[in-house]
Amino acid sequence: MFHRISRTGIRATRCMTTQANTTLDAFIVHAAGPQMQGGMMESITGTVSKHGGDILSSRATLLGRDFSMMLVVKVPKDSTSDLEKALSDLEKVKTCIHPATAPDVQYTLPHKHSVKVLRLTGHDATGIVASITEYFAKKNVRVLNLASEMAAAPFTDDPMFKLRLVLDLPAEMTEDEIEEGIDAVAKVLNVDLWLESMS
Repeated sequence: MFHRISRTGIRATRCMTTQANTTLDAFIVHAAGPQMQGGMMESITGTVSKHGGDILSSRATLLGRDFSMMLVVKVPKDSTSDLEKALSDLEKVKTCIHPATAPDVQYTLPHKHSVKVLRLTGHDATGIVASITEYFAKKNVRVLNLASEMAAAPFTDDPMFKLRLVLDLPAEMTEDEIEEGIDAVAKVLNVDLWLESMS
């Protein structure tokens, strides 16, 4: 791993699991910065485009007071170094770049009937997400998507923790089994948990 310091003092990091001189054609870009920084999304995507990059998948959201963006990008091999430098030079944006699984690698997509949505609502407490994900890991349930937020409760305006997970259930697991399991977890965490079909 190595770090670059941009002209604005914002640190840009290349997170490498292979040797530093490896030439990449597919990688993941993580970017974060102050939420009030206008044009951040355009500057990141525009920089990728100017270097011949193709954005295969992307997610962007506000996390606390910071804007966060993640992209899976494929670029010509002779443009990767220039793109990395250009991303590191963006003002008021911290970037982290690391290799991605090549987009032409085949993997098993979940069957529609095996995908469920789990929702959670309750008072915020330490370890909620860790407990939920630990339970699903033990049951060999893949978490395809996870999103959480704090929101005001109706009538009282008390802060409530909300969590949404998209799950890929193993073929041998029944819906009754998963519901029985999450009911037990809900009692331990003192939260409301329920399962929905993926629309």
